[in-house]
Amino acid sequence: MAVSTRRGFTLIEIIIYFALSVAALAILYSLFTVLRRTGEHTYAQYLVSGDLSTTMRMVRKDLQSTALASITSQGAEAGEEPGVSCVSGYNQDGELQLGAYGVPHWQKHVYYTLDTEGAITRWSKDIADKNYLPSLAPPLVKDQSGRVLMSDALPPNTSVGQWHTGSSYGGLEVGFVRRDGAAESVVPQNPRESTDPEQNTRLVQVILRLLEEEGPNFLEIKFRVFPKY
Repeated sequence: MAVSTRRGFTLIEIIIYFALSVAALAILYSLFTVLRRTGEHTYAQYLVSGDLSTTMRMVRKDLQSTALASITSQGAEAGEEPGVSCVSGYNQDGELQLGAYGVPHWQKHVYYTLDTEGAITRWSKDIADKNYLPSLAPPLVKDQSGRVLMSDALPPNTSVGQWHTGSSYGGLEVGFVRRDGAAESVVPQNPRESTDPEQNTRLVQVILRLLEEEGPNFLEIKFRVFPKY
């Protein structure tokens, strides 16, 4: 008669196997959590990068194709909503309207605003009597025509540790470059208001500041634009 040599698991072996299984499941769960969080952060970074790229592209396009004298910067004074406005020669189809001598036929006024929640919005208002004079934009009346370009800009008067002490401009600051010999400065006043025009340049400086709540991650981007007209 054959005698079976098989035996069952002892209680100690069962406990060890159970502990190893629990440890393996814990490791797998930790890996899954890390991968999920990494994916969410990467997606958030992708969205921020896309919104920032769109904002930069649109601001640059509007300021490059406008008349320098029509640009008005806001936010220097406390309580004033940060932003910038200018005249635009682009029609509703996105086509630049030029006259016979290459002078833009101004179609609308464009506004960029930054609210207290950190949202940068672009607005456009048609000029009733379209003409070739680069008029100043009238006060903005907000309606449903505004398009939010990004929502992670730094709100006004918000400091970020050692990186930014806070300012009335927050995450949208537009200024005009002046040069006095080798010294350079950026002021909020358009050259049209200057009493010493020899120091003016045609350069417009834009600063965008971003603040992601998770982190927090602070980013400041500065670029300059040369209006064509």
